[in-house]
Amino acid sequence: MGEGGQDRLGQRDTILEDCATLAQLDYVLDLSSHSLRRGMATSVHRADTDFRDIKKQGGWRHDGTVQGYIEEASRFDEAVAAYKKALELTPDSVESRLGLGDIYVRQGRPEEALAEYSRGLARDPQNVAANFRIADAQSRMGHWAEASVAAAKVLALDPNHLRAHYVQATALVQSGQKEEGDRAFEQYRKLEAEARSRIDRDRDIIVANRGAAKKLLEGHAEEAIAMFLKIIESYPDSPSHYLNLGTAQSKLGQHKAALETFQKMISRGMDSFVVYRNLAHEYQLLGDMDASRRVEAVYLQNMDLALRESLDVGIE
Repeated sequence: MGEGGQDRLGQRDTILEDCATLAQLDYVLDLSSHSLRRGMATSVHRADTDFRDIKKQGGWRHDGTVQGYIEEASRFDEAVAAYKKALELTPDSVESRLGLGDIYVRQGRPEEALAEYSRGLARDPQNVAANFRIADAQSRMGHWAEASVAAAKVLALDPNHLRAHYVQATALVQSGQKEEGDRAFEQYRKLEAEARSRIDRDRDIIVANRGAAKKLLEGHAEEAIAMFLKIIESYPDSPSHYLNLGTAQSKLGQHKAALETFQKMISRGMDSFVVYRNLAHEYQLLGDMDASRRVEAVYLQNMDLALRESLDVGIE
């Protein structure tokens, strides 16, 4: 980049730093101007600072852009009030603490966000989300050593937490530990590629399942079943297409084949309560009432377990 480009970047950074000071926000060079401006708009709304002065100082071109941020800030204030009301009723709620902190982050108030995250973490020290939000808040304030320590705690709990890897790598580089930071970024890029590959794979499975289901709805039953079998051949460890195949076979009156499909799911460890429910139904349609009752009992036990686990997560 030439000297002219560097000068323009320096002027932009100076303007943004001045804007942050005017809006009483911490200025961190690595934060995007979009995030900073969003926080400034919130401060405009809260402090009733003159709209035109902030627009001029921040270098915005359109009133609508600034006004959009201010209107968004109004919605954030409503959300803050709602979370505070919720915390009056359930002060030990980790989710409400994190939610309130998230709104503070969107408002450009990272110190208040950090305080809420810390209160949530005090209630549940092993909470991955709370630990990560603390790392994120520290990085937003440019507290790189603290961000690195917090990110390391996240990774001790969840070694594949992608965003924690990014925060840790950034914190290491910013605190002068370039070699460690470069290694951390390499690990982050590897995990990001793996995550992207999983997303692509899941998308391919969804598209393939939809194509087979479309054939079934169009009355091309045998073609649809052949497509489901092809998907299973390509992705043998994903339960969705087994379930779709068994459901299609059942709808076509191929109850023995559907029963075998659901039995195969259970043998492969894909034994959710939905599978047992379908299996019990196939036994019933085939006239084996004893087997249907036995499987139905397992289905009810699994459904009860799933409900209990869901309630336990909600309580935590």
